[in-house]
Amino acid sequence: MEIYIVEDDISVINVLEDIIESNGLGTVCGNSGGRPADPAEVARLNPDVVLVDFLMPEKDGIQFVRELKAAGSTARCIMISQVSAKDLIGKAYSAGIDFFISKPINIIEVKSVIENVERQIQNERTLSNIRKMFMAEMNEMPKEKQKSDAYVKKLQLILNRIGMSGEKGCDDIIKICQYLHATKSPSLR
Repeated sequence: MEIYIVEDDISVINVLEDIIESNGLGTVCGNSGGRPADPAEVARLNPDVVLVDFLMPEKDGIQFVRELKAAGSTARCIMISQVSAKDLIGKAYSAGIDFFISKPINIIEVKSVIENVERQIQNERTLSNIRKMFMAEMNEMPKEKQKSDAYVKKLQLILNRIGMSGEKGCDDIIKICQYLHATKSPSLR
């Protein structure tokens, strides 16, 4: 997992880099070097996670996150700050951050938050792969309306390939898919 650090204090950058690398949380692919970071440049680097300081000169963390998201970045943003005002923290979440870590930096908190973000990223990738496999199978079906038995067999094949056949809820998934197919839901086209 690649992590970029946006922070105006070099000593905090060094502490974060040490925590990340010594705990095997990922690779630091860059940092702002104590200066304002260019959101477009960070987006081009395509990190998985961006650690952002809230209070920075010239541009605060909220504005940086907004510009980063506007630049097309899908990076998860973790804000780090000594700010404890609930309204400011709420604005940060509204801007698109995923987690908020309070300063002073706590190794256990940083490690826990980054591990949680990594699990979320892995879960989303797994779900995306399942969705792609499901859609590929559905797209292989002829365009004309399928008989119910053939459709159910195809669904069972898909569930078998993703290791879910025979699992709790499998029948419910098939029933939902049959309903969506019968009502011609756009999500299954």
